[in-house]
Amino acid sequence: MQISHQYSLIYVITKLGLLFVIDLETASVVYRNRISPDPIFLTAEASSVGGFYAVNRRGRVLLATVNEATIVPFISGQLNNLELAVNLAKRGKFPGAENVVVQRFQELFSQTKYKEAAELAAESPQGILHTPETVAKFRSVPVQAGQTPPILQYFGTLLTWGKLNAFESLELSRLVVNNNKPNLLENWLAEDKLECSEELGDLVKTLDNDLALKIYIKARATPKVVAAFAERREFDKILIYSKQVGYTPDYLFLLQTILRSDPQGAVNFALMMSQMEGGSPVDYHTVADLFLQRYMIREATAFLLDVVKRNLPEHAHL
Repeated sequence: MQISHQYSLIYVITKLGLLFVIDLETASVVYRNRISPDPIFLTAEASSVGGFYAVNRRGRVLLATVNEATIVPFISGQLNNLELAVNLAKRGKFPGAENVVVQRFQELFSQTKYKEAAELAAESPQGILHTPETVAKFRSVPVQAGQTPPILQYFGTLLTWGKLNAFESLELSRLVVNNNKPNLLENWLAEDKLECSEELGDLVKTLDNDLALKIYIKARATPKVVAAFAERREFDKILIYSKQVGYTPDYLFLLQTILRSDPQGAVNFALMMSQMEGGSPVDYHTVADLFLQRYMIREATAFLLDVVKRNLPEHAHL
């Protein structure tokens, strides 16, 4: 008897050369056949391939293992055991198991076994059931009074198993935002359960600006991060963050945006730009002109008094 830890299978080899392959979890016989016409007197595990070696009386050394391309279709078709085929496909991550997994999912769904269907979708090989179609399927199920909606069962199972993809994160967050529960989002972000995206940040922004900024930063949605810092009047952070990520913002657009809501903030931002390494990204004349076009004489004066104090010839016109 040899055990394949790779596939969770038991190989029973008799002295007369018969092989029985048994599923370790259910004790179901998966396959049986004669592998040697001569008596076998020794076997050993072949861990590198998930199989075994056997030596027969003729002196031949045999190597046997699972044919990954055919075992799942064989169990589902020849043995008519779809559940075992799916479990083996999940454990062994066999290629070509997609059809069997989808078939089993449809079967569970038609039997209204939503919890089992959610678990299958959560651990489906290569995440083949982590799709918008699966979410739509769970959402379409009518909610029974006093019971947890199947769509929440689905998302709850996904969170238990691991991290949600971008689409799933967005759909779950939509439910949370509609119910005004930002603390749930905070917890999931802290546990790295959600995949951050610019769309997710836009959605959460309707509920919590601080949380949205965290999502933008994680998603590397740099323009949205810069815009968020500008809204918060944290102009120094715009310059620091842009330098850290190697991003060049549209400084002129930012200044115009700040001017509309915070004239003094615009002065501070313009002065910060004037002190940037390599010089201001927006020339002083343009900055002064922006203030004067809006009849912001005080702000223009405050800016110009600071930049001309170095008394340079090229600033004579200022």
